[in-house]
Amino acid sequence: MNLQITGTFDSSTTKSNGQQNMRLKFPYSEIANYSKLLMLVAGGKMKAIIVNEDGEKIKLGTVYIDSIRIDKDGEAKVAIVGETSNIEMSNICNIIEKIVTLKVKTAEGEESDE
Repeated sequence: MNLQITGTFDSSTTKSNGQQNMRLKFPYSEIANYSKLLMLVAGGKMKAIIVNEDGEKIKLGTVYIDSIRIDKDGEAKVAIVGETSNIEMSNICNIIEKIVTLKVKTAEGEESDE
């Protein structure tokens, strides 16, 4: 399954065990797409990249969805977890306060660079 979803970067934390947690926010207008993420949660690991509004890409590598929270206004907050060794950490600052597109593909395939 391939999926593209557009939202904004919310936050990022790095744990001492090398795990990177990223949170993205998606508006109600993306409900059709973020509801498809629920199917990917059951599927486990996936390949992912984030593309900011300037076209810069951050390869997240193999990640999984930690949580999806939908508020009363229909806005979703999605937590993605991956290993810092897979993520281009120096590029995280390039997605702060910018519109981003999350591109995911189930782990059996490769992520798209479209």
